[in-house]
Amino acid sequence: ATINSLDASLKVAARLGNIVEETTAQGYNHFQADWTTAKKGTDGYKAIFLPWYADSRNVEAIPTMLECTPDEERQKQAFNLNNQQIAWYRTAQREQKGLVQQEYPFTDDEAFLSTLQTYFNKDILIRWRDLLIAGRYEAITDIRFADTDNPALARAYREKDFTVWELPRNGRYYLLSADTAEGLDPKHGDYDSASVWDMASRKQVAHLHGRWPTDVYGKMLSALGYIYNTALIAVERNNHGGSVLLALQGTGYPDQLGNNNTGIYHHDPKFLDPGYTGGMSRKAGFPTLESTKGIALESLYNAVENEDIEICAPETIGEMLTYVNLGGGKFGGQGAAYDDRVMDAAIAAFLLRLRFVPETQTKLQPVKPKALIAGRRR
Repeated sequence: ATINSLDASLKVAARLGNIVEETTAQGYNHFQADWTTAKKGTDGYKAIFLPWYADSRNVEAIPTMLECTPDEERQKQAFNLNNQQIAWYRTAQREQKGLVQQEYPFTDDEAFLSTLQTYFNKDILIRWRDLLIAGRYEAITDIRFADTDNPALARAYREKDFTVWELPRNGRYYLLSADTAEGLDPKHGDYDSASVWDMASRKQVAHLHGRWPTDVYGKMLSALGYIYNTALIAVERNNHGGSVLLALQGTGYPDQLGNNNTGIYHHDPKFLDPGYTGGMSRKAGFPTLESTKGIALESLYNAVENEDIEICAPETIGEMLTYVNLGGGKFGGQGAAYDDRVMDAAIAAFLLRLRFVPETQTKLQPVKPKALIAGRRR
């Protein structure tokens, strides 16, 4: 049966009883799209993932003390494993070879990754992911919003579309990178994605992700920028990014002056081509043409390889793990996977490379946060 006829049959069956879809993941396919929707709880299905270590039979006796590798120690901490389970997984790795992640995954994301050739270093990203699972960074809870001019940002926080790991600090510069949705469908289109980065430590300190009208999104970015010491805001200006920029400028958010680290980012072609002779044509926003997109992605690739960027959002790492070479010189999310968080991080990696601020920076007099007052960690 075709996928369409299968869907039609399932809809009829759903009215008469229960449906269970069960399979071993094999790349990003129709089942992965169903799985992603089920995890969001929007189609009547409930997503149930059973990792290999949930089966009590997956253990192996060890005659002596087992000496674990650094990766195995990390796995033990992240997934609460014992040495008997580690020994069993070692055997599975030898027997299954390249299929072990597909057949015996630690997470649902890993199950779908097994057949993909990722753009970024998979080993590094999986290690980072496991550290996040083990609680490397804790989100701040109970943040109080006092400014009623930004209800959308407060609502995003309540609905878990806005996460904060570090509150703004005096004397710090921040970068706010923003990818804009291209689709018009408020339920099934692309997502808006924005992250705040400490420009000295290159750490992701806050993350905003969801679907909003362009004018609402622009105002949210303005509010978030003011919260973080009038951050340098770099908005993707292609497609709907122009409307987001207009909304951002309409709030009175200041423009970047020269190469300062605050205000609305204005792109200089010389940043990409030192030999550029086309005259001054700096425009607000970051242009994601094929050429600039490639350079931004290369910046993120190098940041991962050198491990000189700190990503706190597991969802960002998840999208990077599913970002693949699509052929013909094009890159993107495999199958039904999104890549908005990838481009958000890529824009940041490019600008963080240009504007590194020493840890001793103390000259900035921050603007008092307009909306964010205080919060505490879990």
